[in-house]
Amino acid sequence: MLLFITVQSLKAQVTNINDLYVGDWKDAKGERFVQIFIGKEGDYKGQLLDDITLKNKPLVMLSGKKDGNVLTLSGDGWEGKVEKDKLMLTKGAEKLSMSKYFRTSPTMGEKAPKGAVVLFNGKDLNAWSKAGEKEWIDGSGPADNWKILPEGILEAVPGAHSIMTKQKFGDIKLHLEFRLLGQVTNGGVYLMSRYEVNIKDAFGQPAPIAMGNISKPATNPSVNVAFPPFQWQTLDIDFQAPRFDATGTKKTANAKITVVHNGVTIYKDLELEEVKGSTGKLGEAGVGPVYLQEHGTAYQFRNIWLVDKTIKGTEKAFVAGSEEKKGGSKGGKSGGGGKKGGSGEEMGTGEKKGGAGNKNGEAADTKAVVRKGGSSKKKADPTYVGEKNPAYANVTVSLTADPSGKPAKSAGFIHPGVLVNGAQLAELKRRVAAGIEPQKSAFEALKNSPFGALDYRAQPRDTVSCGPYSNPNLGCKDEQNDCAAAYSQALMWAITGNKVYAENAIQIMNAWSKNLVGGHNYANGPIQAAWTGSVWPRAAEIIRYTFNGWSDSDVAKFQNMLRVQYVPSLVQGDCENGNKELAMAEALINIGVFNDDRAIYDLGIKMWRGRTKAYIYLKSDGPTPIEPPGCGPAIWSNKGLMPELVDGILQETARDAHHPGMAFASIANAAETARQQGLDLYAEEAKRMVAALEFTAQYLAPNNKPKPENLEFSYLKTWEIAYNHYVNRLGMSLPYMKAVIPKNRPTGVDHHMVWETLTHGEIGNIGLPTIMKK
Repeated sequence: MLLFITVQSLKAQVTNINDLYVGDWKDAKGERFVQIFIGKEGDYKGQLLDDITLKNKPLVMLSGKKDGNVLTLSGDGWEGKVEKDKLMLTKGAEKLSMSKYFRTSPTMGEKAPKGAVVLFNGKDLNAWSKAGEKEWIDGSGPADNWKILPEGILEAVPGAHSIMTKQKFGDIKLHLEFRLLGQVTNGGVYLMSRYEVNIKDAFGQPAPIAMGNISKPATNPSVNVAFPPFQWQTLDIDFQAPRFDATGTKKTANAKITVVHNGVTIYKDLELEEVKGSTGKLGEAGVGPVYLQEHGTAYQFRNIWLVDKTIKGTEKAFVAGSEEKKGGSKGGKSGGGGKKGGSGEEMGTGEKKGGAGNKNGEAADTKAVVRKGGSSKKKADPTYVGEKNPAYANVTVSLTADPSGKPAKSAGFIHPGVLVNGAQLAELKRRVAAGIEPQKSAFEALKNSPFGALDYRAQPRDTVSCGPYSNPNLGCKDEQNDCAAAYSQALMWAITGNKVYAENAIQIMNAWSKNLVGGHNYANGPIQAAWTGSVWPRAAEIIRYTFNGWSDSDVAKFQNMLRVQYVPSLVQGDCENGNKELAMAEALINIGVFNDDRAIYDLGIKMWRGRTKAYIYLKSDGPTPIEPPGCGPAIWSNKGLMPELVDGILQETARDAHHPGMAFASIANAAETARQQGLDLYAEEAKRMVAALEFTAQYLAPNNKPKPENLEFSYLKTWEIAYNHYVNRLGMSLPYMKAVIPKNRPTGVDHHMVWETLTHGEIGNIGLPTIMKK
């Protein structure tokens, strides 16, 4: 049962403490306001308001562009600039002059009353214990995992676990002050280690603070009172614990909570009917600790105290949770590294995603948490191997190196045939030379990127260690960059004919095949192997079959690297979330083609077929989504909020915009490589893939249909490949995506989504083989 204060877009970029533009601005009369913030793509955004609490919708959304010391703003006929601490906006004869101002909470700095329990006095953490793995009620020693900064500030240390009070409480009045540091933040304070007030930064966001994961959904607050990054904020919480009968074994009244954020009451006597989701296994009790969550990002607290109003005699009251009654749960709120939440895949772009479901940082509906084949090992353990899918427990593929020193013998695959073919590469070269769009602009983007630099040099590792929330982060970004660079250099070679690019690609691939001996470990090792394992073969196919300078012995080493260092992390799939298993399927398909290994390729096809129909919903599936083979029900909700099941919604749509986009890219990429080999996976799941494209596109500019509540959508570096197939090859009509594609071009690099506009923008069916008969 979770209470959420949404305080920043999960994809927002880092804000600098010295940024003079970000924050609140108001006119002299206090009638108009502008909030300037950093958008999802790292650009400046603004919104003109007539109510600073966003009780009313923004009057105008503004786009900003910085030039030197001047920030220009524009939108809906308004033009303006921020210069020398003044913001000027004009629209026709209407002019606004604004100055920056700072809000403060009326309870900021409030002293603990006589008799209060001071939990943090700025000097020590004597009232706290460290929250170890799966420790939610009792701590595991001194809270030396967080640090105390000068001026009495307590800071969460990423990857160092959460903390909880040594003392347990029932009814309390809690005061705390917190500050976010301009990074994507998903922390929180848990009452009784069960009921969460989720601390995120919603400054600049038009949606009100969200609330979820309670058995009876409540109306969202009508205001958003979040302060900008680097400004202290307050939470004042009145919490009433559940009531029990004289035996302490039967609940007679639900818990209640009142939350005051920055002096504004956002929830008043809200009844919390039942502990659900990731906290459900704890049941309900008369007392419990206050729990401060570490969730992968540094953020700060100060002046924490409470008035203890616990009713005597309730210390032993307890009612088992719904999950416990059903026989337990494989989830739990500890997950990766002892944090409430889970692995939270490191996104490689500086973004850390929590995720829907109790294995990925959020709570899930109890019907969706039971999975088969999970691992009980800690995600901060290098031996952690993820939630292996029992459907692939008995696969038979070769995982040992071929000692012959020669490339694998032909298995009947078409080469080059991973994502692109030879005729397609020749067409790209022709279009770029002729200045034909969209290839012209996409090529310039590639050429001017770091991945296309003539002096690019690899940064190989002997082992790639990718833990939850980049703890540890040893070689993860290096590997992602290098595989993208190898593919980029291969494309540059194919388009320009400059052999330096081909030699660069070979240098990168050889560096990794000679150094990588320890594979991929820690919680995000398998998904890291999937992301990079899908890109390496794209580069290798182009170089091996269009350039004569890559020796057979080096090709053999590279094939052995893929087989020994990548495939073992992929072959047993993953039940945790669909984006992972789909990325694994794509990597297996691509590796199978380059390695001329039918067993690996066929396994990837099988995995794709099993997971794709379970990832994209169609109403024809019935009232509930299809279950992925071997895993039981997948998680479609987020923080207890279940979106409406409509045609084309993706399994992780409720989670964020990025993960379902990555999953769809894997679906499309794998289908494209299969089509290059004469297998039409596109046709097998056409209804789902087309529905997913149109479902997503309808909420993006310029379509801009009103988004379903609590769902987010954003431009991503994908969709070109599937769009090219269904529209340019088959002549289908996708009106929503047709409007989005030009706005999204040219696409760049994001994990396994690499230069799609360049390779597939309006490319049609050039070079495709005849479809094989089933």
